[in-house]
Amino acid sequence: QEWDNYSPYMTDEGRAADISEMGETVNKIITYLSSTADHVTLDDLAAAIGVEKRSVNGSFNALVKKGLCARTTAKVEAMVPVKYLTLTDAGKAFDPTADAE
Repeated sequence: QEWDNYSPYMTDEGRAADISEMGETVNKIITYLSSTADHVTLDDLAAAIGVEKRSVNGSFNALVKKGLCARTTAKVEAMVPVKYLTLTDAGKAFDPTADAE
């Protein structure tokens, strides 16, 4: 059935987030962001979970599309604004250690 691929985690658009294809990097991202204070950059996250920045960025983008994470632009005085990585409410409710149904 089509509904077999859906989870109880809802995206910001009100759709169920399909978490069946999430891998180890995604689980590390959610676990780290769940236990860490604000102001986490992509560089910080990649270093903390021991995964190449490119892989972390791709996995994080997938989480953004699923409504589990977001990027927040911080107002800074540098030439390039800093973006902090955060969990959405759906991401905070997500348990990466739970078995996929």
